[in-house]
Amino acid sequence: ETCPAWPGKEALVPRDDFEALPRLTEAQDETGQYIPLFGAGGINTLASGCPVTLSLNARESAYCRIWIPAGAVLRYEWEASQPFVVFYDWHVVPHYVSATVDGQFSADYNGYNYFTRESATVYTFEPDHTHGRDFYHTASEGTNVFCGEGALYPRDCVVGTDPAINEGWAYLTLRSLADDYDDAESGVLTAELTFTVLQRTEGGGIPLPQLRALRELYESTCKPSQEQLPLFDLSKPPLDVNRHWTSEHHRAGRYSFEHTLDPAETYAHQARFNTSGDERNYDTLPYCEWLFASRLDSNSSDPTAVLPGPPGLDGAGDCQQLAGVTCDHNGNVVELDLNGLALRGELPSSIADLTSLERLAISNNQLSGQLPPAIFSSPVLKRLDVTHNHFSGPIPCPADDSPLRQLDLSQNEFAVGLPGCLFVAAPRLERLAINYLSLNSELPAEIKEATALKELLADHAGLTGRLPGEMHCLKRLTRLSLERNHLSGPFPQWAVDGMSSLRELRLSFNGFSGPLPTFPASLPLERVYLDHNRFSGAFGPQIRGFAQHLSQESFASLNLDHNELSGNVPDAVYRMLHDAHGLKAASSWHITMIENHLLCEPGGTDWQEWVLRAGGQYFGRCTPVAQPASIEGGG
Repeated sequence: ETCPAWPGKEALVPRDDFEALPRLTEAQDETGQYIPLFGAGGINTLASGCPVTLSLNARESAYCRIWIPAGAVLRYEWEASQPFVVFYDWHVVPHYVSATVDGQFSADYNGYNYFTRESATVYTFEPDHTHGRDFYHTASEGTNVFCGEGALYPRDCVVGTDPAINEGWAYLTLRSLADDYDDAESGVLTAELTFTVLQRTEGGGIPLPQLRALRELYESTCKPSQEQLPLFDLSKPPLDVNRHWTSEHHRAGRYSFEHTLDPAETYAHQARFNTSGDERNYDTLPYCEWLFASRLDSNSSDPTAVLPGPPGLDGAGDCQQLAGVTCDHNGNVVELDLNGLALRGELPSSIADLTSLERLAISNNQLSGQLPPAIFSSPVLKRLDVTHNHFSGPIPCPADDSPLRQLDLSQNEFAVGLPGCLFVAAPRLERLAINYLSLNSELPAEIKEATALKELLADHAGLTGRLPGEMHCLKRLTRLSLERNHLSGPFPQWAVDGMSSLRELRLSFNGFSGPLPTFPASLPLERVYLDHNRFSGAFGPQIRGFAQHLSQESFASLNLDHNELSGNVPDAVYRMLHDAHGLKAASSWHITMIENHLLCEPGGTDWQEWVLRAGGQYFGRCTPVAQPASIEGGG
């Protein structure tokens, strides 16, 4: 199917009135064929791999559907201006109507995903072929009701000749967040999305070098601890706490002496394995269970037998039996999603043989050693997330003209500086997260080459010195977070003027000094955290533009605590707190500037009356205005 040529991407139709749509439930006739009960109004049929554009006002939804054959995997990618929710279901159109709009809450969906700006901008619905607790094994009678032979309470899936998996229309409702979500933003959502159905050729196998790489990855980083995984009573049902150790039960504290379970689920093997705390710490997760379920539940003749290895790695390989592994129609491995599995040790060099790998996600594990440079030299890798491991040594350089778009290196032990080659060799880089490292280096001047960069997240990264002048080149940057570093000097005006797309600025706990920069009204800035620095002087003109561009729906914040600011509390602060287009609902906790040198009411020792009425606790103590000394007349 041919996609619309850029920029003529198909636009999704937004709707804010679910009741205007027909009740969209599919049925089957006597031959088992689908009878679609909907018309074209308001439903967007998505073509696999074709980008679409979306523009939604607060509380509006776009109702979509896409055909998924049995055994296929659904993936979608997006670029969005703000957080959003995707509700999903099979053969029923999911919806969410807020009570604040219609007077009565109404919702119907099987599950949902909530995506923030901090989320990776690609998501794959991973299948669970053993237990059937996934997107593809959901019935239509309620939220997270699973179907198929592997479900806890087996029932037939809605359709499909294979009783263990659905096929047919999957419905996806994209909803712009609004104030009916406590932690959400509102306003206009703009997004570009691509939904892709990854269909594998039946029995095609995995190319041998890639299969060997997967085997070595499993054998070296997972199997040693998996062989020690406690087995309790394998005759129990698959999800029973007394069957065998699982990370799900472990992290929920079900093996703890202090955990109280339903009497029907009492854990009976405290003598064999127990915990006394630290259960949710990925650094101490004791066993790797990647692919263990397939070793146990693939032997239908003896459900208590543990196979010597995962069946998906046997023979020619079977991607459909490899949890966390996504393949294309030729069997090439295109995604590895192995987060939080207690992988440990060093990554084998053979991972370079995964030559079609577009996404590698191995966060929250116990991996160590150096990152194999071959990962960065991949000509196809777009997203790499190794957050929260123990990788050390230098950060490798990508290959020239790398397609890398997202790189998350946070919470590791890299300590040899931030190489400029990251920005030069990866011109498409959109997100760089290097939080909680010990780089002990300045931001390199080569950052000017990262003109596609949208998010630079470097809290507690060991950055030193001043901001390089080249940062004014980052015109697409929307989030800059450099909190708790050793940065100093002024935050220059040219940086603000150049970063014309900036929405969030976090510089807390550094040594910045001098006057605040001026935030023009044209800047879409909503969150400013400049506390615990040494900014000084009056600042009314600098925040006037920031106050002017806010809307009534803005969840904006301004934190100027613990600086050396002086003068009167600016009139712009009054407008932010009291104007209809100021901070949302005039919530004074969105603005705070304690521990500065702001002036009291002239002639007094306390704030002006409007400051007190707004909430003087958010301004701290004021500094009395110095009064001229009286001059006594002489004779």
